[in-house]
Amino acid sequence: MYDFANSAFATTILAVIFNQYFATVVAGGEKGVELFGFRLHGASFFTFSVALSMAISAVLSPFLGAVADASASKKRFLMVFCYIAILFTGLLYFVHAGNYWRGAIFFIIANIGFAGGNVYYNAFLPPTITYDIRELEIRKAGERTTSWV
Repeated sequence: MYDFANSAFATTILAVIFNQYFATVVAGGEKGVELFGFRLHGASFFTFSVALSMAISAVLSPFLGAVADASASKKRFLMVFCYIAILFTGLLYFVHAGNYWRGAIFFIIANIGFAGGNVYYNAFLPPTITYDIRELEIRKAGERTTSWV
């Protein structure tokens, strides 16, 4: 179920619908927005928001991964980040033309929730994969050994 919802966020918010709405309506399209004394096109401001959210996620992810590996609460953390993404994605509904700071903040937090949820989602994968990889390595070693004989 999480993967299904995860895909919906990636397609509707990141790739198809919200990025166009944000760039053209919220951030003014060609007119753009003023940021640190520079005029940015609406699409550039959205790209800046994506970059900032991913930079924060990149800094947080190793720590989140360490917590996932060291604790038995992967599922709880997955739920927390999932609900953060859900809450702030829902708040994007209240972002209208000219509310580019509100939209950027809501989007950044939603995207951090999305990326943080993926850290914990992926933390469930290694236990399901490692045995198959080890078995495959043992088989390959056995094949090499029998080919020598």
